[in-house]
Amino acid sequence: MNLVRLNKLISRIELLTNHLNENGLDALLEESLLDYQQELKEEYGSFLQDRLFDIYDEYFEDDEILSLENYIGKGSEVYGDEFYKEKVFLNIKSSPVRFEIHDYEDAYCNVLWKAA
Repeated sequence: MNLVRLNKLISRIELLTNHLNENGLDALLEESLLDYQQELKEEYGSFLQDRLFDIYDEYFEDDEILSLENYIGKGSEVYGDEFYKEKVFLNIKSSPVRFEIHDYEDAYCNVLWKAA
């Protein structure tokens, strides 16, 4: 598995998602975002879904696993009993590729899985 390529894809999706959220819609950027998301799903979708399944099985068994793009950028709200905050978000982050949870203010952060 090419973790460098995976890291670049996640990083690009993060940047485009954040830019579109802050500055509004732009047709060319939105098209690029969709292309990167599709590439991520095709090349690394099963690998990332397996990691998500393991994380949900261990921490969030009552929640439903969403599509990968929901976890990049702002993240997806999840509910786990064993975390510092009641309301936390699960994200896929780059540099290094990892799954982490954080609260809304980013005052609390916990890495649940990190690529070797």
